[in-house]
Amino acid sequence: KSKKCSTLLLLVPKRKNMASIVLPTLISHTHGRQRRVERQIERKELQEAVKHGRKERANPGRGGERRWRFTHKSVVYVTDESCRHEITSWRLLEDEVHEAMVSSAGAVGAHAVIVVDNSGSMRKNDVPNYETRTAAVYDCLARDLVEPQLKKTIPGDVAVTVIEMSSEASVVCDRAPLDGDLKAFLRRRMVQRAKSHGNYLPALDKVVEKFKDEARTSSKQLFLLFLSDGAPSDHMSMLCEHDVAVWQPDITKAHIFTKNGRDFLNNCPRSQLCRRAIHERVQRDCVRKVRHLVDLFGRDRVFVGTVAFGPPKEDYAVLQKMAEAVPRHSFQKLGLSATGLATAFTSLTSSLTTMRSSVLVDSAVLTKRTDFEKKTWDGGARIDHDDVLSRLDYDVYDPEKVHSKSQWCPMKRALVRAPFAQDGCGVAHAKYYFAQGAERVAFHATEIDADRRPVGPMLVAKVSHYHEFAYDRQYHETFCRTLSEADGLAALFNRRVNAGPETQVHYVQAVVYDVHEDRRDISWTGSVSFLAEPELEGKFTKWSNNNGVVKRFDAARAHHHHNHQGGNQAPEGGNRDIRGGFAIIEEEEEDDDEEDDDEEDDDEE
Repeated sequence: KSKKCSTLLLLVPKRKNMASIVLPTLISHTHGRQRRVERQIERKELQEAVKHGRKERANPGRGGERRWRFTHKSVVYVTDESCRHEITSWRLLEDEVHEAMVSSAGAVGAHAVIVVDNSGSMRKNDVPNYETRTAAVYDCLARDLVEPQLKKTIPGDVAVTVIEMSSEASVVCDRAPLDGDLKAFLRRRMVQRAKSHGNYLPALDKVVEKFKDEARTSSKQLFLLFLSDGAPSDHMSMLCEHDVAVWQPDITKAHIFTKNGRDFLNNCPRSQLCRRAIHERVQRDCVRKVRHLVDLFGRDRVFVGTVAFGPPKEDYAVLQKMAEAVPRHSFQKLGLSATGLATAFTSLTSSLTTMRSSVLVDSAVLTKRTDFEKKTWDGGARIDHDDVLSRLDYDVYDPEKVHSKSQWCPMKRALVRAPFAQDGCGVAHAKYYFAQGAERVAFHATEIDADRRPVGPMLVAKVSHYHEFAYDRQYHETFCRTLSEADGLAALFNRRVNAGPETQVHYVQAVVYDVHEDRRDISWTGSVSFLAEPELEGKFTKWSNNNGVVKRFDAARAHHHHNHQGGNQAPEGGNRDIRGGFAIIEEEEEDDDEEDDDEEDDDEE
């Protein structure tokens, strides 16, 4: 460089997982620093924008230099072509909104905005067992979306806003708590008379408005459910480039109809092209407004689910593209089936639960436990079941310390006492965990006999990451009930498919052990519960995660691999587990190859 600059070089030992702990390096200049000071933008926000934001081409520099634009959580950041040199930055939201967002970071939970199509087509009586499509939608919302959330014990509140979409957007329920009153309100809306057109754009404007209101008062997760039985009708009132409403009926031919019985439409010099252009404009605007949500609030904070509930022949491309405009999304095309609608809402309530759980990790509501320690073993040989207690440090609970062993009973809908394995009368689990997930930590476990010898199958014990759930028996009861209900659905699926074992679905059933604990190291004495499941042996591929991402399956490649390498070989890309077998396949984040330096230029650009 021809200009003088002061450089601060920070040397950091290169580590394989550096991408997960180091934000991108930026080189700031006087102009960029001045703009950040004026707009109260922190350097870390720019680093996060480069690492996590949406990247697109920016306007070129005065000399035609290529530039990049990053947008993340209302911050727009422009860099040079290398993405390292800062040009300028600004906010999409006004400063007072950002200050409110920062100051209220302790408020957790979720704000769910539900947009329901209220156009005239929703009056049709073509859904079995319901008077109208509107009645089917609101009934399923109450039963399959709201009711399951009422059973959750996750801290943090959920506010629900309901917007009805016709020619204009009407807020019929504004940030109501998710409780029994909301369920009753949704049931009352079943008799609502739908009317007029279904215009997407006013409804999306109202969504942005409500989410901005939420941003001013909290840092909740933002959940959008957009339901419609057809394509948007916004094009009906739009003017083309010739200032003609080409989608409106021609009043000069009021009593004349086409061969299909439709009205003749207004014409302009290029009627067909203009009508197509207006359709494309509506689609672009809808997608842009949804993408704007992520730009304002961050991809880690927004989930968009779109549901097409109408005749299969309808065009739902706009709904699909709206969902695909954000990283965390779901699009479901259901047809006119209340069963399909119930299934869709069940899936969406699972996504809402995941959002509510994940936000607690970074919040002040839950306290993460610090009394866990991980231990690994040298070599790849599996530890023998009979030798496990002598080789590892275990917490052992003899019969006098075991209060009960329970499992879920579908008939009684409660936990009932369960028998121990043959000769079993106690239980033991490792003091060191071997794996962890988003919510729980896993330990090796086994039942024991009177001589403290392992009996029965090897187990995996699971406890919560957080102190608030550490001694809560109901926390484990929820998992047992869910697994039991899932296995019941799997049995129905298996009977319906009626095919070979490769298509059969089964869920392992969990049990809850209630034991007496005396842990002076964590100042706890009393009854403690932990959940345990049978340990699964063999190799496995994880096909989906909690965010709905599904791993692509190459059937031809899998068939070739099976024929040439045999069924006992590792899956391609699998890593050998520390205890034998192969670990679950996960997608890993790429390493950050950028240098770990930080350069400041004191001269004006």
